[in-house]
Amino acid sequence: MGIGYRIKEARENQGLTQTELGKIVGVTGSAITNYENETSHPKEPVMYKLIEALKVDANYLFQDCVKFPKGENDITPAEYSYIKKYRFISIHSPDGANVVDMVLDREYSIAEQLHEKENLIRELGEKANIFLMKFPQT
Repeated sequence: MGIGYRIKEARENQGLTQTELGKIVGVTGSAITNYENETSHPKEPVMYKLIEALKVDANYLFQDCVKFPKGENDITPAEYSYIKKYRFISIHSPDGANVVDMVLDREYSIAEQLHEKENLIRELGEKANIFLMKFPQT
């Protein structure tokens, strides 16, 4: 994956066509196609406009091109979309925000328990392998 894939992913998450994005950043829809297919790459001024129009961090677009450690606070466009929706719900429907909070807390708790069980199973498997190596079957 490269910058073209990330441009396409972010554009689709914003619900924009190539032509619409092109108009926003001042290029043709076919130029956006070329960026997404990595036939060509946007010049610096267009890149700045893409970052603004797609509402992404520059690191998001370049994450596959430059090797740097992923930060704990990095978010994908899909995650950003969830945050926007949650903020809208919490302003206009506080009860809805409470429901979302309850579901997230419940699912998070379930995921933690499953993760803990997976770790225990892996640990038991490792101990069983050590035991079998120390006391081989004859």
